[in-house]
Order: sequence, then structure tokens, then C-alpha cells
Amino acid sequence: MTTLRSILAALLLAAGFTSAAVAQERPGSMTVTVYDTTGAAIAAANVSLTRPDGTVEQQLADDKGTYTFQALVPGKYLVVAEFPGFEANAPLELQVRAGRNTKQDITLEIAGFVEQVDVEQDTSDRAVTESFSTALSASQIEALADDPDEMQQQLEQLAGPGARIRVNGFEGGQLPPKSQIREIRFRFDPFAAENHNAGFPRVDIITRPGNGPIRNNMTFGFRDNQLDSANYFSCDRFASPDCTPVKGQGQTYRYGWSMDGPLVKGRTGFSLNVRSNNEYDVQTIVAATPSGTFNGLVNQPSDRLNIDFNVEHVLTKTHTLRFSFDRDTNSAENLGIGNFDLETRGYAREGFTNTIRVSDVGSFRKKYLNEIRVQYSWQESDSISVSDATTIRVQDAFTDGGAQISGGRKFWQMRVADNLDIPVGKKHSVRTGIELETGNYIGDELRNWNGTFTFPTMLSFEQGRPNNYTIRQGNPYVEYDNTELGVFVQDDYRFKKNLLLSFGARYEAQSLVDDKNNVAPRAGLTWSPFKSNRTTVRAGVGIFYDWYETSTYENALRQDGTRQFDTIIRNPGYPDPYAGGSVVVTPASIVRMADELSMPTVRRYSVGVEQSVFSWLRLRTNYFDQHGWNQFRSRNLNAPINGVRPDPTLGNITLLETTGEADSRGLDVNFNFNYQPKRLFGVFGYTLAKRENFTDNPLSLPVDSSNLDAEWGPASDDIRHRFFSFFNTEVAWGLRVGLNWRGNTGRPYNITTGLDTNQDGVINERPGSRNSARLPFQSFTDLRLSWSRGFGPARQPSGPGGMGGGPVVMRGGPGGGGMMGGPMGGDNRAVRLEVYLQTFNLFNQVNYTNYGAVLTSRSFGLATAAAQARRFEMGMRLGF
Repeated sequence: MTTLRSILAALLLAAGFTSAAVAQERPGSMTVTVYDTTGAAIAAANVSLTRPDGTVEQQLADDKGTYTFQALVPGKYLVVAEFPGFEANAPLELQVRAGRNTKQDITLEIAGFVEQVDVEQDTSDRAVTESFSTALSASQIEALADDPDEMQQQLEQLAGPGARIRVNGFEGGQLPPKSQIREIRFRFDPFAAENHNAGFPRVDIITRPGNGPIRNNMTFGFRDNQLDSANYFSCDRFASPDCTPVKGQGQTYRYGWSMDGPLVKGRTGFSLNVRSNNEYDVQTIVAATPSGTFNGLVNQPSDRLNIDFNVEHVLTKTHTLRFSFDRDTNSAENLGIGNFDLETRGYAREGFTNTIRVSDVGSFRKKYLNEIRVQYSWQESDSISVSDATTIRVQDAFTDGGAQISGGRKFWQMRVADNLDIPVGKKHSVRTGIELETGNYIGDELRNWNGTFTFPTMLSFEQGRPNNYTIRQGNPYVEYDNTELGVFVQDDYRFKKNLLLSFGARYEAQSLVDDKNNVAPRAGLTWSPFKSNRTTVRAGVGIFYDWYETSTYENALRQDGTRQFDTIIRNPGYPDPYAGGSVVVTPASIVRMADELSMPTVRRYSVGVEQSVFSWLRLRTNYFDQHGWNQFRSRNLNAPINGVRPDPTLGNITLLETTGEADSRGLDVNFNFNYQPKRLFGVFGYTLAKRENFTDNPLSLPVDSSNLDAEWGPASDDIRHRFFSFFNTEVAWGLRVGLNWRGNTGRPYNITTGLDTNQDGVINERPGSRNSARLPFQSFTDLRLSWSRGFGPARQPSGPGGMGGGPVVMRGGPGGGGMMGGPMGGDNRAVRLEVYLQTFNLFNQVNYTNYGAVLTSRSFGLATAAAQARRFEMGMRLGF
């Protein structure tokens, strides 16, 4: 019995030790939220966590000022929060317990006004307060393209179709250099009343001011076409499918210099960026001419220079002022050439855009937070043709003659926005605001003033029998004003600790539209149904309005019959359209706008789930459904009936009206992983979608204006399946590998007969429904190899993220963590060097971009153009 008791006691003792050990091994977590003295969250605050072993981890808070450190070994940790213009808090020591979450609120004072900070521990409700969004890590940002245009394209591909990109709250303009980006966050399906756009993804880029020592970054990139693969259509595929492609002489030179730092320590920081992109690309021409197939390459030179200067200044204890000036100049030659268009069709374009932005963010009465943004921009562009000769077009065979383009457009715009946050009790957070944009627009672009002959087949061209001749006559000058207004209010109501409800409404009006009754209600919820907070459900529904685009209004205004009009001659003579053949001269064709235009309207709802599968893997899914009405489209009021027009004194009368509809629906699935044991992070996404509408161009005429329902079909951007993936890992010795793959099913395109069957002078007749054909699947794989190293003495951390900003931790979602190198390898030295080699379309996939779509053409059903073949670019970056 004694032996049995001893055995039982030993077993119980062992079980106790085992349970204690297991309990000790269970990780805890810590949620840190950073506020200013008014209680407003500080988005993108830098939070440093010092572990018991002395290692330091730095993270950027989300737009609610919150970040959660996961998988923490129980013990004591030191926490420090920082943000430009504010004093960092004194290091706070907190105890993390096994299997529990410690909540820490930190209040930062403006520089020079630091007081005692209170710390509170509680259960986390981060899953409810966090936006339905995904942030890129510093290393992911570093792996993006150096060229701003390519970076913007990558961000749009990651976010999805229709994505809007904002930099420090402003849309438009050049993206900042990667070294000055603090955070890139994707927001999916925002139903906030302050949002004008109908559920489109939004990409918010937050820059960091110069709050440390002066930093310089110099970049250089070079591409030579001799290192690239030749385009698939750079030889005569029609005559010899196995021909050997030839290379052109394309080159690219990218230069960049950026500098940032303090002007007045602790109060004023600045940044200056200068970027130049000089390239001449190669465009393929695949044309069937009377003398045989013409297959050639043409160089298309282009130059772009961008300069932007930014200042951020701490005005008072609670207000920060930002100012920026941006100038972008560009020029390009040999535009309009390629595919079926011969070199005579070239034209040049040059222009500039200047933008001034001023914003003030701050609180008053220690309770309210206000943000005001003002933007003024002015832009000019001008085009000139290589030749103004009469255009000769044989459909899907060749186009010769001049481009006949002259003049351009200029305008100025002023945009003012003001948002006010009002806390009401402990459960309500009200945001209200107003947005006003006004501008003046002048256009004088002249096109087709020497006319265009259109032939259905090569045989008809050889016989001198065109089926159509069009010419535009009159003065193209137009000048007009446009004003847009938006006012909104929204209440975020914390119904329960794990349930946040949002209710709001937005009012919009536009001077170009008489309809002023445009109130758009919105509602949404964010719910964390389980105590683990690993699952977040978000749903929303709302009404949205679209603007009457000034480009559409301008074209309609220009062709009103008083300023300009089109003359159409059916069965004209050639080369004199008025002599020979069976000439039918149509009176002036004009455009009219309906008497009562409505604001295009959209109803959208969505529901999504975000799930932390493991500490290193996060899943986001979202389903949406959208229906639009009052959409812009046109119909012909004077279409021939049995060959006779209702009004014989006029030709086509294009009536622009708001009677169209559009539908779209889709499912997004996104995996975001951050597996630190293998230093591997990335994303994988898939979108299944469908988009249908009545027209892709508001001013294009239907085939049959008496049967508008026949125009319903896939939209031009109806891509059913989209895939994207992004993987990045640090191999060893400063070597980093990034792999980016994108794939999608083909977009739709229209098949036409090439004949004017209904005798309206518009050659758009189809054998079937609109956009009935599709391009094949497209796939692109890009690879980036980089090596970086630091030299000289170590630099003191100067703030979160970016060059000289200390160690940076990747932020791949909840559970993401683990120390990573900073942007150029993480070596925080006085001088940092990076050398890179990147390859676009690594496997030289032939991605067809155009097919012959005219039944009367020799090329019907055959591919005639492809996207760029494999390309190599090498370069370096130097930071000091």
C-alpha cells in the first residue's frame, strides 16, 4: 500500500510539474494602442518591444493606433511608442502572462510637453476596432518596383480592379520613393460615408517626415534591349510561323535622388525627391499592305521628370501642418504607332502638372480632432501629328496617313476637404465632413480635319471602293466650369464590446447635372463572434453616386453642331470622296445631352470574414454584389429606318442620357503569411468576378437604337479569374529573393462584320452579342534579386521605417512578427549599398493582347500583338 501511495504521489507530482511546464510554455500576447492627448488614435505610430532576452522588435500601429504582438514568452517586457512631433514615452515595463493578452494604452505628448502616462491592462478587443485591411511589411515595400509607375501598377494589381491610391490623404500625383514610405495599407470594401467610390479597394500610403539626421538616397537603373528577349511579333508570323524574332534598340535609364531630414529639430522636417525616367521602347507593327505583309519595329521615346518638395511642421502642441509642391513634366514621341498602324500615324505629346497640397491635422478643446486638406493643381498637355494627311484604314489590315491630332487641354482644379471627429460618450464616435472641388477647363484638341477613308477588305481598297468617309469640321475650342460637392456624417456605435455598428449618409451634387436629390445611406458592422478574437466578420451595404466625367462632358459639348460636327459619306469616291462611286452625303452628325441627366447610382453590399488560421497565416475572404442604374450611355435619335432618316436635315444625333445599367459581383480570397523560422513572407490572392453593362463608352452608338437591350453584355474589364502571389525571403549574407506572379483569364473584345448594314455611317455591326470573344489566359512572373550591405559606423535610429530608421519588423498580419532586416538589408550603418537585378516576364510567356476581330479581315481570329517579352533591369541604390 505504501508503494502504491508513493507511485500515485509521484505521478501526481509529475503531472503537476508537466502542467506547470505546459502553462509556462503557453505564449501570451500584448496589444498596444497609441493616442494623443485628445484621445485620438495615432496611426502608424512606431511601437518598440524589448524582450526579456534583450532583443528589440519594432512595429507600426494600424489606422486605429493599435498593434498586437503575438506569441510572446511569458515574462517582463519594455514598451516604447514614438511618432514624429511627439515625445516618446518613458519605457514601460509590463508583465506578459501565459495564455493571456495584456492591453497597453500609451498617450504621447507633443514634443516638450511630456507628462506621466497611465497604463491599463485588459482583454483585447482589437479584432473589432481594427479595419478590414491588410498592411505591407517594410520588406514587402522594399521588394516593390523602384519606378513609381511600375510600383503603382503593382499596388493596383495587389488591391484589385478600380483601386484608388492616396498619399497622406490625397489622390493623384507621383508615388513617393520607397525609402520615405512609412506604411502601405490596403482597405477593402470601405462603406464609410466619407468614401465617394463604390466599394473600390483603397491603397493608403503614409510617408514619414524627416525627423532624424539628414538622409540621402541615390538610385540608378538601366535596361538594354540587347539583354532582353524579342517580342513574339517582331517577325512575320503570318508568312512563317517559326520565324526568328528580332530585337529592337530599346533602353531605359532611371535616375533618382531623395533627401530628407529636419529643418528645425523636433518641429520641422522636410523631404526633396527628384526622379527622371528616360526611355525609348520598341513597338511592333504587324500590317497587311497592298505590297505584302509589313512587319517592323518602331522606337517610342519618352522622358519624364518629377520633382516634389514636402515640409511637415509642428504648429502647436496639438496641430501639425503639411505642405507639398509637386511638378511632373512628360514628353513622348511616335505615339499611335503599332499593331495595324504604320509609322505615318505617329504623333507627339508633351505636358506638365503642378500640384500644391496643404493639410492641417490637430485637436481642439482636448476632445475633437479635425483634419483639413487643400489641393490646387494646374495642368497642360499638347499634341502634334507627324503627318496631317488623310487617313486610310483597311479594317484589321493596315492604317496609313496622318494621325490628324493637334492641340490639347488645360485646366485648374481646387479641392478642399474637412473632416471632424466628435466622440459622444463611451460608445459613439461621430465623424462628419465636407468635400468641395471646383475647376475651369479649356480644350482645343482638333482631330480628323482632313478626313478618314474606311475600307472593309483589302480587295475593296485595291478596287478603290471605300464604304465610309468621315471628316470633322468646326472650331474645337470649349471652356467650361465644374463643381462637385460632398457632405457626410457617420456614427460608429459600439453596441457590444465585440460588435461595432456603423450608420451614415452622404449627400452629393454636381454643377453639370440638374439632379440634386442625391442622398446615399450607408450601414456596416464589424463583429468578433469568438472570445479568441481570431475571427472577424465585416458586412456593409450602401448607395453610392458617380460623377459626370469632365472628359465625357467636354466631348459632348464640342460636337454639339455649333462648335463642331461630323460629316459622313457612305460609298464615297476615292481619293475624292465626292466624286465616283454611289455617293450618299449625310448632313451634319451631332451630339446632344438629354434635358434631365441623373447622377449615376450604385447599390453595393458585401460580407467578408478575416481569420487568423495560425500565428503566421491570415485568411481574408469577401463577397460583393453591385448594381448600377442611371448609367451614362447614348442612342441614335436619327438612325435610318429602311434607309430614311426621321430628320433628313441632320445625320446621326447622338443623345447622351442616363438610362443604362451595370452589374458586378465577385469573391475575393487572400492568404497573407509571415513564416519567420524560414524568413518567408508573402501573399496569395484569387478573385472570381463578373461585370456586365450596356456600353464601355458613354458616347458610342448602339448597333440598333430601337433595341438597346441587345447591347447588354460583358464589360471590357470583365476578367473572370485573377490570381496574384508575392513571395519574398532573405537567403543569406544580405541576399534577398522576391518572386511575383500574376495571372488572369482573358478580357472580352468585340467581333464586327466590317460592314455598314444599317446605313447609319457607323461601322459597328456585329454577328452576335457585344464583347462575345475573349483573349487567352495571361501570365507574368517577375523575379528580383538584391544584395545589400552597410558600411561605416552605426547610425542612431531616427524613427520608424525607412532608411536609417532602425530595425524594421515585417507586418504580415496578426501573429506576424520576428525580427527582419530593415530596408537595405537592415544594416543600420552610415552608408548603405544595394545592388539589384530584376527580371520581368521571367519565363518569356507570350501573352497575346490583340486578335483580329473583323470578319472581312485576313487576320480574323489570329493573334496580332503580344505584351512585352522577358526584360532585365539592373541597378543600384546608395543611402548615406
